[in-house]
Amino acid sequence: VVATAHQTLVADNDRAPLSVPITAVEGSEDPLLPSGSMEVWAARTTGPFRTATIAGTHAAPLDNPADMAAEVTSALKALLGMPTDSHTELQRHLYGGTPCMK
Repeated sequence: VVATAHQTLVADNDRAPLSVPITAVEGSEDPLLPSGSMEVWAARTTGPFRTATIAGTHAAPLDNPADMAAEVTSALKALLGMPTDSHTELQRHLYGGTPCMK
Protein backbone atom coordinates (compact mmCIF):
# COMPACT_ATOMS: atom_id res chain seq x y z
CA VAL A 1 0.00 0.00 0.00
CA VAL A 2 2.75 2.47 0.91
CA ALA A 3 4.74 1.65 -2.23
CA THR A 4 1.70 2.19 -4.43
CA ALA A 5 0.90 5.49 -2.69
CA HIS A 6 4.52 6.61 -3.14
CA GLN A 7 4.51 5.82 -6.85
CA THR A 8 1.12 7.45 -7.37
CA LEU A 9 2.08 10.60 -5.48
CA VAL A 10 5.22 11.12 -7.51
CA ALA A 11 3.77 10.07 -10.87
CA ASP A 12 0.55 12.09 -10.56
CA ASN A 13 2.32 15.37 -9.90
CA ASP A 14 1.14 17.86 -12.55
CA ARG A 15 4.27 20.00 -12.32
CA ALA A 16 6.83 19.99 -15.08
CA PRO A 17 10.08 18.20 -14.26
CA LEU A 18 12.80 20.36 -12.76
CA SER A 19 16.16 20.74 -14.46
CA VAL A 20 18.08 19.78 -11.33
CA PRO A 21 20.02 16.65 -10.48
CA ILE A 22 18.27 14.09 -8.28
CA THR A 23 19.89 11.32 -6.29
CA ALA A 24 17.20 9.10 -4.79
CA VAL A 25 18.42 7.05 -1.82
CA GLU A 26 16.70 3.95 -0.48
CA GLY A 27 17.36 1.67 2.46
CA SER A 28 18.55 -1.86 1.76
CA GLU A 29 16.08 -3.31 4.27
CA ASP A 30 13.14 -0.94 3.74
CA PRO A 31 9.97 -2.75 4.88
CA LEU A 32 7.69 -0.14 3.28
CA LEU A 33 9.10 0.40 -0.21
CA PRO A 34 10.49 -2.45 -2.31
CA SER A 35 13.88 -2.17 -3.94
CA GLY A 36 13.69 -0.01 -7.07
CA SER A 37 10.90 2.24 -5.76
CA MET A 38 13.06 5.33 -6.16
CA GLU A 39 13.13 4.97 -9.96
CA VAL A 40 9.80 6.82 -10.13
CA TRP A 41 11.70 10.03 -9.25
CA ALA A 42 13.53 9.95 -12.61
CA ALA A 43 10.47 11.49 -14.27
CA ARG A 44 10.69 14.50 -11.93
CA THR A 45 13.90 15.85 -13.49
CA THR A 46 15.34 16.63 -16.88
CA GLY A 47 18.75 16.70 -15.23
CA PRO A 48 20.96 13.86 -14.09
CA PHE A 49 19.26 11.12 -12.09
CA ARG A 50 20.77 8.31 -10.07
CA THR A 51 19.67 5.95 -7.35
CA ALA A 52 21.67 4.67 -4.42
CA THR A 53 21.04 2.07 -1.75
CA ILE A 54 22.45 2.39 1.75
CA ALA A 55 22.21 0.04 4.70
CA GLY A 56 19.07 0.46 6.75
CA THR A 57 15.29 0.57 6.73
CA HIS A 58 12.87 3.25 5.53
CA ALA A 59 14.65 5.82 7.70
CA ALA A 60 18.12 4.80 6.43
CA PRO A 61 19.18 8.36 5.50
CA LEU A 62 18.53 9.43 9.10
CA ASP A 63 19.67 6.26 10.82
CA ASN A 64 22.80 5.89 8.71
CA PRO A 65 24.15 9.45 8.30
CA ALA A 66 27.67 8.35 7.37
CA ASP A 67 26.49 6.39 4.33
CA MET A 68 24.02 9.14 3.42
CA ALA A 69 26.80 11.73 3.55
CA ALA A 70 28.96 9.48 1.37
CA GLU A 71 26.17 9.28 -1.23
CA VAL A 72 25.70 13.07 -1.21
CA THR A 73 29.45 13.51 -1.61
CA SER A 74 29.53 10.97 -4.43
CA ALA A 75 26.66 12.75 -6.21
CA LEU A 76 28.42 16.11 -5.92
CA LYS A 77 31.66 14.68 -7.26
CA ALA A 78 29.82 13.12 -10.20
CA LEU A 79 28.15 16.45 -11.02
CA LEU A 80 31.48 18.25 -10.84
CA GLY A 81 33.26 15.59 -12.88
CA MET A 82 35.64 14.76 -10.05
CA PRO A 83 37.14 11.34 -9.30
CA THR A 84 35.52 9.58 -6.36
CA ASP A 85 38.76 9.73 -4.33
CA SER A 86 39.05 13.54 -4.57
CA HIS A 87 37.67 14.55 -1.16
CA THR A 88 40.14 17.41 -0.72
CA GLU A 89 39.44 18.75 -4.21
CA LEU A 90 35.70 18.73 -3.51
CA GLN A 91 36.19 20.73 -0.32
CA ARG A 92 38.31 23.28 -2.18
CA HIS A 93 35.67 23.57 -4.89
CA LEU A 94 32.81 24.00 -2.42
CA TYR A 95 34.52 26.14 0.21
CA GLY A 96 37.44 27.73 -1.67
CA GLY A 97 41.05 27.84 -0.53
CA THR A 98 42.29 25.40 2.07
CA PRO A 99 40.24 22.31 2.90
CA CYS A 100 38.24 22.73 6.10
CA MET A 101 38.43 19.06 7.16
CA LYS A 102 40.67 16.05 6.67
